[in-house]
Amino acid sequence: MSMKHKLIIAVILITTLSCKKKVYEHCTNAKVCVTNRGTQAIPYSWGGSQLKDTLLPGQTACKDAGFLDTDPSSQSYSIVYFMMPSRSIAIRPTSCNTQQDVP
Repeated sequence: MSMKHKLIIAVILITTLSCKKKVYEHCTNAKVCVTNRGTQAIPYSWGGSQLKDTLLPGQTACKDAGFLDTDPSSQSYSIVYFMMPSRSIAIRPTSCNTQQDVP
């Protein structure tokens, strides 16, 4: 194969790869899940001040985060707040199934 043919193939490949459209996630019911990776039970709530639920070690709790669109031109999401005794975490969904670990 000549150098001219290799160059043409390289240009076609680069053009094809650079034109490939990125796939963005879009869903009406995004889900945020938090997993307790620590060794202690964690009292928690989803945005409320009263910590009425408990997340045991290894256990996962999930919350509906509503509508999500990750396309930068029309980006839309809802922040989900996970409250614990020592701190709270504002979780911004990055996919239709967002996972967050807590110690």
